Amino acid sequence: MSEKRDYYEVLGVPKDATQRDIKKSFRKLAFKYHPDKNKAPDAEEKFKEIGEAYGVLSDPKKRKAYDHRGFEGISHFTDEDIFGGIDLSEIFKNSDFGFGFDGVGGGSIFGSFFNGNRKQRKDGEDIQVEAAISLKDVISGCEKNVKLNHLKKCNECDGSGAKKGTTTKVCEVCKGTGHITNTKQEGNVTYSQTILCSMCGGKGKNIEIPCEKCDGSGRVNEPEKIPVNIPIGAQDGMVIKIPNKGKPPHTQDGKAGNLLVIVRTIDDQNFIRDGANLWHTMSIEMLDAVLGTKIELETLEETIHITVPQGTQPNAVLRVKEKGLPKLNGDAKGDLYIKVKIRIPETLDEKERELFIQLKNLKNKDIKQITQEQ
Repeated sequence: MSEKRDYYEVLGVPKDATQRDIKKSFRKLAFKYHPDKNKAPDAEEKFKEIGEAYGVLSDPKKRKAYDHRGFEGISHFTDEDIFGGIDLSEIFKNSDFGFGFDGVGGGSIFGSFFNGNRKQRKDGEDIQVEAAISLKDVISGCEKNVKLNHLKKCNECDGSGAKKGTTTKVCEVCKGTGHITNTKQEGNVTYSQTILCSMCGGKGKNIEIPCEKCDGSGRVNEPEKIPVNIPIGAQDGMVIKIPNKGKPPHTQDGKAGNLLVIVRTIDDQNFIRDGANLWHTMSIEMLDAVLGTKIELETLEETIHITVPQGTQPNAVLRVKEKGLPKLNGDAKGDLYIKVKIRIPETLDEKERELFIQLKNLKNKDIKQITQEQ
């Protein structure tokens, strides 16, 4: 799932840009990326991206909501809400762009973006959150509570927006379609623009008595705590899907989106995670590296004894089998890798220095003897 870019970044304008600057930038980018002119594989996707950015930033209400709460602030708007107000015939008037604009949203290409997805848009969007776990949580599995504060379907009116026991009426302006089509003639060219009905907000129905809890919107913003079961061996970055805990549906016959919980492993001060393997850095004395030794290491589960071989070199890696993390569902375990750092004494007393000199002389004597024999 690709992450959305900031709308101001998409249009290349600062956050205090005027409406004139926003329109000018959109016009320039639309010329560049319109699929009828630009045949690059990603042209249509980029054209949609800049159209979405313009649809939000060119509308004062949507822009204000976006500035205050980001994408969450405009999550209740449908594609029709965003693209429906873009009048391409007006934006490209008196230009030599070379193609006409008819259909929904001032241009057939924007119309296709949400006409083709209208059935999909019945359902609510997914919500992504992260759950932080420790390495010990990976070993034993755990339950984490995810706190959400998002729009949910109003349980008082069941999402209809109408007060319980009352009914809704078909909108007299759009006749239940949710849209109004305006047509104008300029010479031999006919322009038609289909926009969202402002009377019913695109719902096709009007509420006589709104629900008091949601004020007729059919949605309420309430905090919710959702328990999430983290399995043994949970992988860093794995996604756990909680059905129907995402954003509420756009229509009464739609389904709520899903909650997607992304698992993130918290950094540990002693161990670094590498999949199911663990890495640990251990410092030993120089003499222990030369002579070999045994040391104790406190792992996440137990105390183990590690043999450091004679002549161990700096940055050597020791492998301890199956002392890492359990793999997903706990059917096997990774390994523990220990990187060895060797401490060199910075100061020596007189006796220690004398012993090191004797060792050096002994080594030099051995080398001299070998050279003479050769």
